[in-house]
Amino acid sequence: MIIRKVSYKYNGKGKFKTSEGIVYDGEWVDGKPHGKGKMSFEIGSIYEGDFCDGVMIGKGKYTFHDGSVEEGDFNHGVLHGNGKIIHKDGRVEEGTFKEGEFISNNK
Repeated sequence: MIIRKVSYKYNGKGKFKTSEGIVYDGEWVDGKPHGKGKMSFEIGSIYEGDFCDGVMIGKGKYTFHDGSVEEGDFNHGVLHGNGKIIHKDGRVEEGTFKEGEFISNNK
């Protein structure tokens, strides 16, 4: 018996669940999330927005399991550029972010 490893490269729109419980529903190119999509994590956090080559890059909204929200420009899964964080206590940080860190207020 010959057993072959099959590698599927999804293209178009679709939904996939990993063995870790991560669910991606959206656009695919060459087997990677690419374009608009929604990624839900087993702990309850959700990212909705742009993906590029499997990475959260572009406009998006990340809602954490504790209710806090990050919204704006993402680069490699963190806020980078214009954005805002709404903390679970209601505090808001809005302005410019660099690699996930708040650096200045746009006002």
